[in-house]
Amino acid sequence: MKVDKDGTFWGWMVLDPDLARDVLQNRNEWWSNDPKVWKHRPTQGNHPLLRLLDPRGHMQCQDGAEHARRRRPVVEAFADLEQHSLQTRTFITELADRLIAGFAHQGAVDIEQDFAHRLPLLVMMGLLGIDSRYADQVEASVHELIRVGPHADDASRRMDDVHRQVVTEKTKHPGPDLISRMLKATGDRLDVDEVEAQSWFMMNTAFTTSAWMSNTLLEIFTDTRLRAQIHDARVSVGDVANRGLWQAPPLQNVFNRWALHNVEFGGCQIEQGDMVVLGLAASGSGTRPSDPFSAVGHHAYLAWGAGAHACPAQDLACHIVYIGLERLFLHLPDIALAVPVEDVEWAPPLVVRGPASLPVTFTPIHHLDRGDSPWPQQPLYFSQQPPTPTDTRAPGSETTERSSRWSSLVAYVRGRSPRTPRPGR
Repeated sequence: MKVDKDGTFWGWMVLDPDLARDVLQNRNEWWSNDPKVWKHRPTQGNHPLLRLLDPRGHMQCQDGAEHARRRRPVVEAFADLEQHSLQTRTFITELADRLIAGFAHQGAVDIEQDFAHRLPLLVMMGLLGIDSRYADQVEASVHELIRVGPHADDASRRMDDVHRQVVTEKTKHPGPDLISRMLKATGDRLDVDEVEAQSWFMMNTAFTTSAWMSNTLLEIFTDTRLRAQIHDARVSVGDVANRGLWQAPPLQNVFNRWALHNVEFGGCQIEQGDMVVLGLAASGSGTRPSDPFSAVGHHAYLAWGAGAHACPAQDLACHIVYIGLERLFLHLPDIALAVPVEDVEWAPPLVVRGPASLPVTFTPIHHLDRGDSPWPQQPLYFSQQPPTPTDTRAPGSETTERSSRWSSLVAYVRGRSPRTPRPGR
């Protein structure tokens, strides 16, 4: 296993779908998700991917019983969310409509930057309880981290600071949000570091959803046969998005597996502590249908992972992508790519692959109302607000506080120009 002085590192790339599934399911307990197992981690150099591979307290860096303990409240929260699916869908729909209304009168926009990128991030901010004070920092930092940009170190520190501040606030004033629920789940052993890491990880995953939406949009823009099928209602945009997980999976490579023992795997001798990289995009090719339209309804891909570490938020990601695409084509039915497909700019595909920019044109519309009411109603999918012994607020004050917080965030959505570049771009 070679490690260069510039911080470049090497690992075993798994391209076969059956072998990739074996690693993900880990029935033989050969593999660990804990970065501390990594024997050849670079101790010098500044490879930007290393920031995503720091040992952290979130569930994806844990194994066995500890992983199960940290994952349980997240799974329960998302299951609770799905039980209130109608309310959640309404929240996402209203948010999507307000974002579209912000640029619908212009006739042209970068739909990746101003819709596909922002909708999943703002939904996750809403569910986690992160308000507009941190919106710009979160947006720029997630963008830099997941695209493995040159300033990933600074982005990682900014994200750490934001999540620690929010978690600290929630210990004093919990609310009906995911961070408060995770804090409650830690019970008497209140662990701010753990919840901060969980929140950090969940916010970063929003970018994969963004890339999924952008990839699906590009497929629709460039495949006339596919667009005709959507127009004739023979397939839905949800069907097309599912097809996109075959044709252009957003999560290209997974870097967080290490060998617990010396093992022979796929004809190779892998040493204890070696990194195993799962090439999900390549491994999907072995089971991809020969006819792309037969992929509709076909779910044998590895886009959501498998085994104990499979994505717990699949339903939420589907809601965001399906609803976002449906609302976009409902309001802007003639939306089209404004540049030749070969001129589309792509983000570095080391982890997540998606367009960095998607300029589009459409017939301007002026009737969409950005709304004068407060921020769309936050989904109250938690059974009750976590109690705190030191909470001395007057009855009803938590409602006022939440209304103020969401009014602040909707002001951020309304006031930010769609053409304003994100910091760090």
